[in-house]
Amino acid sequence: MPNKFIQPTPNSLGTFSQCWLPGSADDGRYVKKLNFMSTRKTRKQIDHYQCQICGDYHGKIYPSKVTVQVQAHHIIPLVEKGPTEINNLITLCDLCHAVVTPQRWKEYFGEAGTIQNMEPIMLKFNEYLTSDNEHISIDR
Repeated sequence: MPNKFIQPTPNSLGTFSQCWLPGSADDGRYVKKLNFMSTRKTRKQIDHYQCQICGDYHGKIYPSKVTVQVQAHHIIPLVEKGPTEINNLITLCDLCHAVVTPQRWKEYFGEAGTIQNMEPIMLKFNEYLTSDNEHISIDR
């Protein structure tokens, strides 16, 4: 039986590759969750908590009283077996994350979250991804 009080040790990126919680089951669920959380945080730190598409930063407040939140997005999605590793994550603001994730369209855009409405926005994002521009402009 492994020692559940082993102190986590940082790997070369400063994240924790393994960590057992006191009282946790030995099935790996808790280890994976802790590793994912520290990897996400590390990706955001590397990107300076700034959206890599539009340039908004975590905590920015718009006149509409909207506060920007940043999230770690899987470049190769989890459902396609994309790994939760630094090189497969990118920091995106909540709005850009919603645009590039069709499963979030209804949640963020309500009835406007249809393929017909989102396609022009997706084209703009895809244009940006293939350009030399640093960031694209987005109105909130």
